[in-house]
Amino acid sequence: MTTAAPPARTCSNCNAGGLSSPHCPTCGGPTFTPSVPAGIHAAQPVGNPQASYGPPGQGVPPPKKTATWVKVLVIVGGLFLTMIVGCVALLGTAANEIDKELKEESSGDVSDASEIKTRAGVNQPLSLEGTTYQVLSAQTAQSVGDQFSRETANGTFVIVKIALTNQKNEPATILASEALRLVGGNGSAYSTSDELLMAVEDELVLEEIQPGLREQGTLVYDVPPAAVAGAELQVEDLFSDDKGRIKLGL
Repeated sequence: MTTAAPPARTCSNCNAGGLSSPHCPTCGGPTFTPSVPAGIHAAQPVGNPQASYGPPGQGVPPPKKTATWVKVLVIVGGLFLTMIVGCVALLGTAANEIDKELKEESSGDVSDASEIKTRAGVNQPLSLEGTTYQVLSAQTAQSVGDQFSRETANGTFVIVKIALTNQKNEPATILASEALRLVGGNGSAYSTSDELLMAVEDELVLEEIQPGLREQGTLVYDVPPAAVAGAELQVEDLFSDDKGRIKLGL
């Protein structure tokens, strides 16, 4: 008994005929048994057949996906960069504000010369509405304090010995850095140095003055050398906005 030969197969990729295997030995495409009249071929797959089929047994590789941890790392990195930029901006703003405050403090509250109606010199009492000031002495130095507490000036120390009397019937507190400013010959105003608490025993910083009593202390200003000549002490009344100036004779 003779077994009928299997029908010839045709490659669906290159159309090679007379094949017996399920894959074309030439291009590797799948083969099929024609069921239509000769010369008419089955519809070809949509797309590029060369890209759709590979060697026998090899499928089309799946598209690559970005790992989840990479996405998380990118997001975290972006947030971290945003925080850094924000912090730098905040630090810049804060630095500008501090610089502005320092400049305001160094320039001080300098009253116009026409507003100063009361003036005096060293050892001359200057009386305002409720306070009397008297500069006892004024001198310059490059350092103050003893061998254990010595402080050196960044510019020049102007050391002022002063006495003040409360003329009212109620106590008052004097804040030297605000009420007693040195107006230099260069036109700028300076507050007392706050780094000399250990170097100057009787530094007048924050004192409460009782009615009718006289307080005495030392004021130390660290100023540039150009501010020394012609310097004056601008004093403010403890009970009003009255101001006066005392020439230091430097």
